Amino acid sequence: MTTVTDKELHQHADRARGRVVVITGGANGIGRETVLTFARYGAKVVIGDLDLKGAKAVVAEVNSHGGDAVCMACNVLKWDDLVDLFELAMKKYGAVDVVIPNAGVNEIGNPFTGKVEVSDGRILPPQMPTLDVNVTAVIHTSWNEFPIAPQYGASKHAVLGLMLSLCPTLDADNIRVGSVHPWYVAGVPLTPVSRVAGAVFCSATDPDPSTSGCPWLLLDERPVLRVNRDDLRLGLYDLLKDRIERPTGFSERARRTVLLFTHLWRIFRPAIVVVSLVGVASLAWFSGV
Repeated sequence: MTTVTDKELHQHADRARGRVVVITGGANGIGRETVLTFARYGAKVVIGDLDLKGAKAVVAEVNSHGGDAVCMACNVLKWDDLVDLFELAMKKYGAVDVVIPNAGVNEIGNPFTGKVEVSDGRILPPQMPTLDVNVTAVIHTSWNEFPIAPQYGASKHAVLGLMLSLCPTLDADNIRVGSVHPWYVAGVPLTPVSRVAGAVFCSATDPDPSTSGCPWLLLDERPVLRVNRDDLRLGLYDLLKDRIERPTGFSERARRTVLLFTHLWRIFRPAIVVVSLVGVASLAWFSGV
């Protein structure tokens, strides 16, 4: 991972000047701070938000400081609203350079309680607004588990997977993509909203192609961490590959065997017999039998 200081988040600010930014959920919180950050460095911003009053207040703040921003009411669950938002950007500024699908919600409802709704004797489909807003709406505009919020956790994992899947294709067209992963940002000691906005800004303006397709992580009271692409490729298979490479020396063979058995035990604990056979087989293999 690469640590990115608060100062470094704005080191490519000149690349934002004159660019057209379309952002959903820009009336409050992280979205508002992101709008102000881009506007501060000369970008033209188009805001779409259900909170039209709040969005207009942000536009007024931007324009009063010499910036350039417009807004419209936008429900990210309505396709026509999203189309209208992009058409507003094209009509007003003639281009769209940066898209930030920022609108999101926390856990709403729980379809996993076992309770169902029935109409005319038929079970109705579950309502999953968290996934609709956090995943479907993100797809239309563009790692940590949550035990008490399964939809929310799934939605955030889905956004990471979407970003990683888009990266190879967009790279070929010289289009950057990234995902910013803040924890809760309500206040101290949680992540400052300005730092989250800075991470969004940096992920969009960094000219280095190798940083496209990277997740940007924000930990409480710590600098931003950028997870490099190569780090994302590491996982269980690389771990096991490293463990089964033929070592030299009896003590090293024994140590590797113990490590292999330990990892397999953690992974396949329910299948005790299978794990035992794999452990014995690996020991024989390491010994050259």
